[in-house]
Amino acid sequence: MTTVSGVSSTTSSYTNIVSANATMNLMLTSNDLANTITSMYPGNTPASVGQAAAALWKLVDVNNASSITLADLQNAVQAQGGLVSNAYALWTQINPGGSYTLNAMQFETSAYVQSSVNTNLTAIQQNVSKALLTQSTSIAATASKTIKTLLTSDNMTNMLAMQSTTDAPPTAQQTASTLWTVINPNDNQTITLADVAKAVTSAGGKTRDAYALWTQINPGAASTMTEKQFTNSVFLKDSVGQNLVTVKKNVADVLATNPFTAEKTVQMLMNSTSVLQALASQSTRWTPPTAAQVFSTLWAVFNVNGTKTISKSDVLAGVNAEGGTPQQAEALWAKLDPNNNGAVGATQFVNNGFLADAIQVSLAKTQTNVGNAQLINSGQSNTVLDAFAKGGTDVLSQAATGYGNSAIGTGNNTNYLNLFV
Repeated sequence: MTTVSGVSSTTSSYTNIVSANATMNLMLTSNDLANTITSMYPGNTPASVGQAAAALWKLVDVNNASSITLADLQNAVQAQGGLVSNAYALWTQINPGGSYTLNAMQFETSAYVQSSVNTNLTAIQQNVSKALLTQSTSIAATASKTIKTLLTSDNMTNMLAMQSTTDAPPTAQQTASTLWTVINPNDNQTITLADVAKAVTSAGGKTRDAYALWTQINPGAASTMTEKQFTNSVFLKDSVGQNLVTVKKNVADVLATNPFTAEKTVQMLMNSTSVLQALASQSTRWTPPTAAQVFSTLWAVFNVNGTKTISKSDVLAGVNAEGGTPQQAEALWAKLDPNNNGAVGATQFVNNGFLADAIQVSLAKTQTNVGNAQLINSGQSNTVLDAFAKGGTDVLSQAATGYGNSAIGTGNNTNYLNLFV
């Protein structure tokens, strides 16, 4: 007995099975199948096994009949450039019972079809991606339209408004950085096509539009992009420049009705000297402060007495200490205590949705400011990397001669890792 793709056959020779597999692979990886999937399931990529099987049925059932025969399969195989003689071998695998006809359910749920589709699924999905791009009349035009959708979305506008004022509208650099945050809300080191697709669909676009945008932002076709690669993209810079007037107008319109006082108060606090110094002591330039560390530090700004809760007066004192106004403190407290309970506990504080969003919007700027402070005052964390940031000479000279009276390679120094073994 010979088993192929989970299907047993005692009637087919090894040659027939090989012919069947080759013919099935030809059909599953054809451009016609990919185009059929995109027409049947617009915007739903990557393709699933069920979608691919249904599309394969469409390739064979060209007359939209309720069933197919061997002759229909032969015509479909020939249309894809395969040998008609191999169609019979394929038919015996799809239809091991030897019936004269097959309906759609029998065909699509055939163990051989399901297994073959699953084996070729990655190739099918790649072909669908290519089909989505080639179906566009202009990939660059689609990408330009898509990035405009992102730049002018409500989410993007509100995030920029949180960082802007009527007298200080968003800059091109600020806009590019904020778009990175929109696509990368979890603050990962890199983004992927899936991240772009999620942002595009959330803004009302289609998945296929995200593919076009990805090819323009990422012409090297890398699987991931860092923030530096993203913000330095020529396409992104050009697109931001082309849409900046509209972006500024949208932000100004929002600011006319909502000044985002509370959000800007959080930004002011996060970038105050005392908070930056505190965050710099908790991190290094190689491990920038996290949102959790910002939460903890802001709690300390308000909770100077080390109590279990903070009050409106605590927030007023904390904002005042960092150069803010009573109006700013009032606006922030309204967000921290929306139910007007008069006190906010640590658990409520760290789970406050407003505060989480406000911190995320300003996190990149704060990380940059902390990094700049650490660059000026490098070497304070007693790590090897920070020690090298001082200039490296002292560390290298000690490593070459041993630390104190210790021999090279002993690693007995408590402040430095002995690099030579």
